[in-house]
Formats: sequence, C-alpha cells, structure tokens
Amino acid sequence: MALLRWLAVLLVGVAVLQSQVVGRSLFQDNGDDGTDDGDDDMEMPEEVEGPKESDVPCSTDVTYEVLNACDWSEDKFPRDYPSSSAHWSPLCGTAHNENYSMWDVGQISTEGVRIVAEIGDHGTLEEEVQACIDAGNCSAFYEWGCSTFSGTCDHAGTIDMSGDYPYVSLLSMIAPSPDWMTGVSSAKLCGPGGNWTSEYKRDLGGYDAGTDSGPSYTSPDDATDPFEPIFALNATDESNLLYNVDEGKLYPVCTITFTLSTDDP
Repeated sequence: MALLRWLAVLLVGVAVLQSQVVGRSLFQDNGDDGTDDGDDDMEMPEEVEGPKESDVPCSTDVTYEVLNACDWSEDKFPRDYPSSSAHWSPLCGTAHNENYSMWDVGQISTEGVRIVAEIGDHGTLEEEVQACIDAGNCSAFYEWGCSTFSGTCDHAGTIDMSGDYPYVSLLSMIAPSPDWMTGVSSAKLCGPGGNWTSEYKRDLGGYDAGTDSGPSYTSPDDATDPFEPIFALNATDESNLLYNVDEGKLYPVCTITFTLSTDDP
C-alpha cells in the first residue's frame, strides 16, 4: 500500500509539472505575432511590454479595447514610399479557439487573406470567419477602419472575449502594395494563471501573403504561382523595402494594444 501511495504522489507531481509547462508555452507567444519562434530568420519585433494578468478569471466574458496605432510614414520608410496614396485597409478578424488559424507565418494564404492583402477587401475573409462561427470555433467578425486615409492612423474598437474563444487574430493591408499586410495571429489574451491579461501590447512588422511577387508598393499585378507560404518582411538589407537603409533600422509599421475594459468586473 505504501508503494502504491508513493506512485500516486509521483504521478500527480508529473501531471502538475506538465500542465505548467504547457500553460507557459501557450501564453508565451505561440506564434502570436505571426512568427515562427523556431526560426531566427523569421523573428519580428517582440512585445513592447509583457502581458499583465488581471484578477478577472478567463471563465468571465470580457471586452477589450483595441488600439492599433500605425506609423508607416515616409520619414521611417522612405524608399519608394507612396506619398499620395499610402493608407491602411480596415483591421479585421475574429476571436477564436485553438482549432482555427486565420493566418500565420509558414501557412498558405486562404482566398480571404489573399484578397485582404492584395486589395484590402474583407468580404471573402468575413465569409471564411462565418464558416468558422458555424463550426463553433469563432465568435464574431470584427472590422475597424483607420482614423484617416494615411499611412499614419489608428484602428480603434472593442472585441468581446470569452473562455471558449481566448485567441484573437487580426489583419490589415499595407496599401498600396502587392500583397503586404500586418496583424496578429492567434494572440492569446487568457494568461497562464487562468485570468485575462489587463494589457497586451506588441510592435507589428510587415508580412508578405505569398500571393503576388511585385517588388514595390505600386508594382503591376504579378501573381505568384503557386502561392508561397506567408513570410515576414524582416530582412535588414535593401531587399526589404520596409528596411530603412540610411538609419540601418527596421521600424515596426504599427503598435497594437489590447486593454481590458474597466467596465468589466
């Protein structure tokens, strides 16, 4: 009997340790910014500040205020900058569970993601999210326009989150461009302690949807056939139009912040 009790204690300890490791791995990015953490070449800007966990349990439905402050300006991104036409498409996406992936580095773009990245229209993506809602994996479709027709503007709105849908994925086109975009992929707002984060803040870089091979913002359409996997526009040399050669710096194009609404418990 003593031996059996000893084995039971040992198994419980192993199970607790495994659950703690899994909890940390899910919260520490899990591809939250659309990057492949296993490949240094795919690294993009890290979180500006680590997520701060609140005392509101993830079993409680909550609302987050979303602010995506974009600063894609000619001063920071001078090469071929489309001064008269620079703007952002609406920021759009959904809250979802772990069974859905709207977009991610290394993933082939869906038709909805392709159309957002190439022309900024989100109608097809909304249909894809509706199919996800019907399957029970997404909550609702959200879209917020930018404050001005400019490369420097803010997407702002609110998104409802629940324990059933603790992840959020959002997307916006860098416009004009062949198929370049920014956003978050499967950012988890439920913390490892089982509570909602009070604030989640991240610098965002650019991504290529892998569907058009045009080299510059206003290049003619040049469909990529077959499509390539989505990849980060993070090269620190002249091959990356977003890289500031004169300053030797790759600036983020936007900074997104999710803030737990004070109207929630």
